[in-house]
Amino acid sequence: MAAEVRASLQTPPGRGGIAVILLEGPGVEGLLGKLFVPRSSTQAKGNEALGLGTLTRAGRMIDEVVVRRWRHGAEVNLHGGPVVVKQALEAFAGEGARVMPMQPIDAFDPSHPRWNNPAIGKEMLEILQSCQSSGVMGAVARQWSGGLSELCAGAMKDIQRAESRGFRRAADGLEIMKRMLKCPEVVLAGPPNAGKSTIANALAGREVSIVHSQAGTTRDWVRVLVGIDGFAIWLTDTAGLFDQPAHDIDAQAMERSIARVRQADVVVLVRECDGDFGSDLECPPGCEVIHLSSKCDLHPPSSNAHLAVSAHRDPRLADLKKEILDRLGLGGVDLTEPRVFTARQRRLTLACADAIDNSRFYQACTILRELLGE
Repeated sequence: MAAEVRASLQTPPGRGGIAVILLEGPGVEGLLGKLFVPRSSTQAKGNEALGLGTLTRAGRMIDEVVVRRWRHGAEVNLHGGPVVVKQALEAFAGEGARVMPMQPIDAFDPSHPRWNNPAIGKEMLEILQSCQSSGVMGAVARQWSGGLSELCAGAMKDIQRAESRGFRRAADGLEIMKRMLKCPEVVLAGPPNAGKSTIANALAGREVSIVHSQAGTTRDWVRVLVGIDGFAIWLTDTAGLFDQPAHDIDAQAMERSIARVRQADVVVLVRECDGDFGSDLECPPGCEVIHLSSKCDLHPPSSNAHLAVSAHRDPRLADLKKEILDRLGLGGVDLTEPRVFTARQRRLTLACADAIDNSRFYQACTILRELLGE
């Protein structure tokens, strides 16, 4: 009979950067010997060791993992996609491990040490699973550790002196929080060979689009998640838009480019510095358009451009990042300012503001307790 092993997921279910599975029991080494194929290992202090390798089942790789071992235990760190986690747990179970149910969120105390705010804590834990960047995670967490929680707890100490405008501002902040959480769409558009792909690579910090001097290298759009000052943004590089009617594959590529433009929150219209900016691009209502002169190391900038850059040499690429955030309403946002991040919080903060304005202070305190979850 195989020695007992217990396997339990330690990170919240759902999409994430990393997932951690804890293995416990005297049979851990035997289990890892069947499923873990090491590439290298580094001995750490005491009996602990780190190992890089692959987790496999029946000769098929599940994922590349980092394993931290100790006596009768190990921690398996793998990519946080739900499919990968499911396959890993099934592999452990297939070798006799007992998969333990994950401890529900209700089993933890989601209150911050300074305030009794379990309702805000639970909402934070639920939303953090879908956050795509550290900046957005920090913005949500700050409302739990300060921000909204501090506003509510402070008002309850002296409700008669509380000001309703603070709660109304916090309620209005939901739009900014929603914008951060949904990852806005930024589309690079313009004629062929205008430098769109070079700019996309520079903004992403890596090569995501093929760059070539021949016009029309990009035949289909390329979409990638990038970070700008901590905010996660979907950046799409599109095929060139021709001034003259296009045919066959070029026409199809243009149709796909225009379809991406129609879903954008911000369109960066790229042209070479000696080009003119057209006004015939159909953007969705509320979409912001940035006219960008490119290749400014080769040509003087256009007088019609909002910005002029050279993605190869020009440090003003930072100006483009700032302009994108400003057009999205995220530039200069104070992430410590009280802001709601759920519809429930907004409803209750507005109700509290109304109660304060009408001197219904007992009702205001009752609403704040509900908001915090006391």
